[in-house]
Amino acid sequence: LGAGRFLAIVGGALEEGERAGDWQQVEAAVYVVRTSASVLKQCAMSARPSEAGAPGVAAARAAVNGFLGGGVLGRLNPPAPALASNALIVTQVARLVGEYAPWLGNGESVGATREMCVGSLHYVIEGLKVPQARAHAAVAFQKVCARCTGVLAAGDIVVGLVGAGLAAVATDAPVEDRVPVVEGLARVVAALPHAEAAPAAANLAGALAARVAQAAKQLPSDPTGAGMVAEALAGELELLAAALRFLEQRTGAPPGTPHPAMSALEAAWAALNEVSNSPASKALPKVLGALCS
Repeated sequence: LGAGRFLAIVGGALEEGERAGDWQQVEAAVYVVRTSASVLKQCAMSARPSEAGAPGVAAARAAVNGFLGGGVLGRLNPPAPALASNALIVTQVARLVGEYAPWLGNGESVGATREMCVGSLHYVIEGLKVPQARAHAAVAFQKVCARCTGVLAAGDIVVGLVGAGLAAVATDAPVEDRVPVVEGLARVVAALPHAEAAPAAANLAGALAARVAQAAKQLPSDPTGAGMVAEALAGELELLAAALRFLEQRTGAPPGTPHPAMSALEAAWAALNEVSNSPASKALPKVLGALCS
């Protein structure tokens, strides 16, 4: 078929499903685009320089880039109604965003814009509220942050992103569905200019530490009855650990400039000290393990 013809068929099915309000057809079209990601990404991003100007290659690249930008990834913030109509659709689109994170990360060379990156992230943040989509949305968030740090690491974007991301993880969802979001946020914060990275890191860690402190206050004096409270505290500690791990990877800070990880640790120190000195915490292996993390 060729990329152009293939996407014309899929795009036609997507448009027809939207017009008819047929969510199953929309889901099927999104599924086809997602499961074809390896081939379509190669078509868009991996042409040899000697082939890039060849008519067939150039036309295929243009078809893929135009479809991804105009058909799906450029229509997520606010989302086109058909791309957010129910949990199954949100799950498919979140998985698609994760698959095409490398395409988003290629930026202008493939027609991906900062607005598409930010829009994709805000879409999957909303997807975190959908239980069926949560795990896929979290992974997609992490992947886009990892691939698009260059365009996301701007103060105005990071402030909004951190605020939305922290709100999304302030839930009782499984910690494994929240850690990828915190890792993504920490990656972007660590990529900020040196003068902005340290205060942003302190803000991120301070908010996570506040939740640690709040959870620690709920521990009963008798550890045998800790149960879910201990689980919650361990989860909050794991989120803070995830942030510190990725902030620590920042290198090249000028002399006299605080490292983002140190600023984060200072912001979290009071809460960590409280937990580590608590007799109830010391008696709970799960909490101690998370504290060691």
